[in-house]
Amino acid sequence: MRRAPAAVLLALLLTVVAGLAPAAAPGMPLPAALGPAVAQAADDVSIATASRYTVVPRAGRVRVVVDITATNEKPNKVTGGTITRYFYDGVNLAIQPEARTVRATQDGRPIKVDLAKRKGYRLATILFRENLYYGETTRIRLTFDLPGGKPRSESDIRVGSAFATFTAWAFGDRGSVRVEVPKAFRVEIVGADMDQGPDAKGLQVWSANTTRPLDWYAWVTATNDEALTRDRLALEGGDEVVIRGWPEDKRWRGRVRELLRDGVPALVDRIGLAWPVDGSLVISEVHTPLLEGYAGFYDPETDEITISEDLDDLTIIHEASHAWFNRSLFTERWITEGLADEYAARVLRGLDRGYPGPPESNTTEKAAFPLSDWPPPAAIRDDESQDRESYGYAASWSLMRRIVKLVGEDGMRAAFAAAAAGTTAYPGEAPPERSRLPSDWRRFLDLVQGEGEVADEAEVTDLVAKVALDEPDRMILPARASARRAFADLVEAGGEWAAPVVVRMAMDRWDFDAATEAMDRAADVLAVRDQIAGAAAVENLEPAEGPEADYQDAGSVAELAVAEKDAGRSLAVLQQVAGASDAVEAPRDWFTEVGLDEADPASGVAAARDAWERADLEAAEIAAAGVVELLRAAPEAGRTKVLTIGAGAALVLVILAAMAVILVRRRSGMARRSRAAALATTGVGTPPDLPGPYATLPPEGPPAEPPGRPPSGDEGADPS
Repeated sequence: MRRAPAAVLLALLLTVVAGLAPAAAPGMPLPAALGPAVAQAADDVSIATASRYTVVPRAGRVRVVVDITATNEKPNKVTGGTITRYFYDGVNLAIQPEARTVRATQDGRPIKVDLAKRKGYRLATILFRENLYYGETTRIRLTFDLPGGKPRSESDIRVGSAFATFTAWAFGDRGSVRVEVPKAFRVEIVGADMDQGPDAKGLQVWSANTTRPLDWYAWVTATNDEALTRDRLALEGGDEVVIRGWPEDKRWRGRVRELLRDGVPALVDRIGLAWPVDGSLVISEVHTPLLEGYAGFYDPETDEITISEDLDDLTIIHEASHAWFNRSLFTERWITEGLADEYAARVLRGLDRGYPGPPESNTTEKAAFPLSDWPPPAAIRDDESQDRESYGYAASWSLMRRIVKLVGEDGMRAAFAAAAAGTTAYPGEAPPERSRLPSDWRRFLDLVQGEGEVADEAEVTDLVAKVALDEPDRMILPARASARRAFADLVEAGGEWAAPVVVRMAMDRWDFDAATEAMDRAADVLAVRDQIAGAAAVENLEPAEGPEADYQDAGSVAELAVAEKDAGRSLAVLQQVAGASDAVEAPRDWFTEVGLDEADPASGVAAARDAWERADLEAAEIAAAGVVELLRAAPEAGRTKVLTIGAGAALVLVILAAMAVILVRRRSGMARRSRAAALATTGVGTPPDLPGPYATLPPEGPPAEPPGRPPSGDEGADPS
């Protein structure tokens, strides 16, 4: 309940029920000396009351009947032979300031009532038809109405077909109070305890007795939901807003409908998230004091909004924005309230309804406090709580306006999307992981900063630290700033390689020591990767994708150490492949060529290069080593082969020479024998003169070509 209005408080404090100062009616002239004493005897009248309050919705008022029983308890005074008799000619009652048609009767006949305005109440002076002497009792009936005030009027009384509220008072020295409300209403009573009794003539009845009327009050509220309007506003996607207002307040219903018709789509566009309410969002009109000092409430459990009857555009859009800005997005009150105010203001500006700004606030003012310590809403009952709430709303709105301006609406949309999805503010290449943080100010800070400019990041951090955080929380921020700078450097150095899981999730949970250790190890991996990239470019090779995945998926420092070791081995094997390639491309002498025989070292290099690009380091290493070994052994193999071939050639020459000698000798002997035979035939010592040569064709015909000459001694292996 909010602070009671001043008029009500004063009325409660000044519910004075006392007899008028009694007049003296001496049997003999009244001694002047007794005058002051007579004037001090005003409390010697006993007043018992029975008050009945009946809510009459059709008439728009509460009927009040107060039955008063007054007894004069001031005894006569005998002084000497003089008897002084005291009497009362009326009573005073302090009644509600809204009381109208005040009338009084005594014994069924009208009597005079004088009314006077006082601060917080009306003083009703009821004059008896006859003086009331000692021991005498009289009964008076006082009636008046408490008319319901119009919506947004200064009156705290409302009486309509859907809602009624008023404050019941007690009167006299002691009395009873009875409250009667039609059965269609749901009744709540705050203040004094009242017992519900049996219904009477279609009315619910509550009653109480008190001997302390000055301290007694009952704030009665009665709601008839069935009588509220049900204006339906269709939203895109089939959802709807149901506006439930008082039938008597067409202006409120029209204003709410108009604002939400245009405001909800504008909120969807600016926030970047779909309308989050499945089904119907119900908005109900309520009497302002029932909001306990606030202008509206949103209940995310039931998707119901209660808004004051006051026509405030900012409040209407503000409460609608709480469909998003509630604990499901961010848990801290300063974040949700600041966002609701700022986005409501931005929507109103877009609708040409002005651009309201936050009230002034200063962290040095008496009511200031770190916004992260802002407690949940509670009834505003005093100036201290009022000042605290006023500062909280003003400071959170002012802070959020500056943050949204720095981050921009696009950046805020990205933050809201991640908050709604529950994903980390440090995503990699794969779909982002779930965040390990609760949705508190730390997660808000991570999401709105993202990977933005350092200048903006520092400014946002400074703003939050100054206005929202207490000292222990502020002490975390330097380590965070250092870690985020290191993270930004790692991301930049990584290029297409996203930061490893172990780094990103340590940053996500604000474990900056663990994040720093992991980033140092990750930087070592990237350093080896860059060496590999440089060496591979020289060799016109494309590194495999596997090491990138191993780096990005590393969930621990140990896994990063393995990735670094694997990268080091990949670099070493690449250097072996490069060495093999260089060896193949180097000039080779004749002995190496002879030693290679038909072996092709280039094919071995190609196999090693292909295996390295496939990250088959073992195969690449074996192939490269085979090429190097082949080229290393080839010269010696060539020399051995040449020597073997040379020795064989020499042996062939010796054999050929011997055969030539034998052939020559054989031919010489045959010639001699032929000549001897010829001489023997002719009988002469000299051969006859024979004709020229004779020739004949062989049976197969002439040969295709003349036979080649016999090989000379210069053919065969080169003796060099």
